[in-house]
Amino acid sequence: MTRDGRQAVSSSVDGGVLVLTVDNPPVNAGSTAVRQGLLDGVSRLRDDASLVGAVVVGAGGSFIAGSDLREFGGRLPEPLLPAVITAIEQCGKPVIAALDGHALGGGFEVALGCHGRIGTSRLRVALPEVSLGMVTGAGASQRLPRLVGRETALDLILSGRRVGGAEAADLGILDQVAEPDELLSAAVEMARHATPRILMDEPLPDPAPSLDAIAEPYLASIGARPQLVESLRLVRAAGSRPPEQMLADERSMFDTLRLGEEAAALRHLFFAGRAARKDPLSDRVRAEIVDQLTCAGGAVAPDVGADPASAAPMLTAMAAETAELLRTGIVARPGDIDLLMVDDGGFPRHLGGPLWWATRVGDVSLERSIPPTSVDAVNAVWERVRTDG
Repeated sequence: MTRDGRQAVSSSVDGGVLVLTVDNPPVNAGSTAVRQGLLDGVSRLRDDASLVGAVVVGAGGSFIAGSDLREFGGRLPEPLLPAVITAIEQCGKPVIAALDGHALGGGFEVALGCHGRIGTSRLRVALPEVSLGMVTGAGASQRLPRLVGRETALDLILSGRRVGGAEAADLGILDQVAEPDELLSAAVEMARHATPRILMDEPLPDPAPSLDAIAEPYLASIGARPQLVESLRLVRAAGSRPPEQMLADERSMFDTLRLGEEAAALRHLFFAGRAARKDPLSDRVRAEIVDQLTCAGGAVAPDVGADPASAAPMLTAMAAETAELLRTGIVARPGDIDLLMVDDGGFPRHLGGPLWWATRVGDVSLERSIPPTSVDAVNAVWERVRTDG
């Protein structure tokens, strides 16, 4: 069930084909309810002799646009996505992904676990996990190389770029392209006649290439962040060990990074950016705020993370200015400041912004340079950053 009590995955039957429709507004995020709904549907497909195959499709003109990041800060509730995808792969009947709109992150991984993929020209697929401080967590580092080759797979994983439907077909990600109003019927027809194709059972289509040239621009751009280094390792190792071992390796690294500080910081910026889209600041105001905060806190160096103690007087002063900006309504949330200082002020993105970072490195002392009347306001800023940004 979704939060408003509806079925997250509904089902219907079309001529012996089970149609599983993901309906989790606003973007069909892959929540616990969605995972459970898909698992229940696949179990029904496996056990019902009258069903010859299945189609997974998204309601509202989109497939599954990523996972519910609100779940990522702690233990993920079962069923976990790898178990759902394994159930799809091993159900013994063809399951076709009907892709429209966005198939991102875990949504793209569900599609890779299906036995066939049909999409529209307006489709966009992507693996944005690296931008969120993680590696892929449900098999993309192992299935995608078997579909498009290791070099292309690594480029898509490290860049996180969105691939349109026509390019996805050219790369071999899609088996067929259909018009939006014909997508479901074409997918149902494919499910009636397809033979299950399990990517994890297939060999790598390319000999072991040197992937350093693919990775180098990304490593040069943001440094040897763990999610880049580990993604390179996982794609390079594809096919070198039994599939179940490689999938377990990927999932273990995903969980390690997901629960780390960098992933938490980047999720903070993700949610701050999503909130800020509702009431964006003008370019002029943005520049003035950056100048104001920089004057208040001093130039926060890109290597601020190396010396937390010396940065605390600056960041406390910055928090005092933030409290005033919140009081006057110039900005709506402390997260707006973090986003602004990362995007426009040169603060390291992997630290999540100055206010977020300050709350994660320990107590930030209130220096005597902060007027006593500001102490409560500054503490209120720290508390808001710790809770909801």
